[in-house]
Amino acid sequence: MEFLFGDVREIGADVAGDLLGVEVRVIRGSSVPPSTGQGVWLFDLVDDKPVGSNFDKQDPRQVMALRVKDFATVARGSIVEAPPKSGGDVIEWEVDGHEKQTADWHHVILVRKTA
Repeated sequence: MEFLFGDVREIGADVAGDLLGVEVRVIRGSSVPPSTGQGVWLFDLVDDKPVGSNFDKQDPRQVMALRVKDFATVARGSIVEAPPKSGGDVIEWEVDGHEKQTADWHHVILVRKTA
């Protein structure tokens, strides 16, 4: 029975990725080759009173779901190349943390990378 539910869950993740996904590239450091796959923009994180590492950030942090089957791990500090939610050219985002993890998706918090 677990086999069946795993297949159904995988089909659901495939459908979500196909309908809502954008092509992304994740760069996890110089010793690991970049990976490409699907990401789905979820929502913006709004901090009422930014503190700590968020104090100087001007752009809102955004949450993107990245397919586990495409990206086995996504560490803080990794670079994600993806178009913004509104569309347009691909830009670089930096993984600022993890919002949550499911069997099929890494929910990562992204901030726009600055020079």
